[in-house]
Amino acid sequence: MSPAGGSRDPLTRVSQKVKQIFTRQPGERVRFYGAQRIPVAGNICRVRVRLDLPSGGSYTGVAEGPAGLDDELRSAAAATLDALQQVVKARNLALKFELVEVAAFEAFGKAGVMVSIKADYQNQSRSLLGFYPVEADGLRSVAVAVLSATNRFLAIA
Repeated sequence: MSPAGGSRDPLTRVSQKVKQIFTRQPGERVRFYGAQRIPVAGNICRVRVRLDLPSGGSYTGVAEGPAGLDDELRSAAAATLDALQQVVKARNLALKFELVEVAAFEAFGKAGVMVSIKADYQNQSRSLLGFYPVEADGLRSVAVAVLSATNRFLAIA
């Protein structure tokens, strides 16, 4: 701790600043609303994900990629980050997310999905991980895994 009571650790300062910005309204958090798979010509699939804020904001992200389970999961993660980036922009925060990897896995007899995301803020990078059980709607599972990773970083979970 510095003499003024603040932290010298730059990541702690970043987390505190992000928390201040994203908690202006008590209880405000980014929430999953829905995901939609839209077949496109050829072997292409478009995924649309909508995120909502309790204060009334709604943000829709879209991503395209090849059709197929693994590719559609990746598109769902990319669409979620697209919508989340709109939330960040609306809050005037210079924060950028980049999708690194999406993987379905099985552990302890249960299926799950894991996402790896790179977060850049004030010339610093951080690796974020999110997990969620695979449900009947795999697109929802991926979107919630992305929010699990990013909400933790944003200190709004």
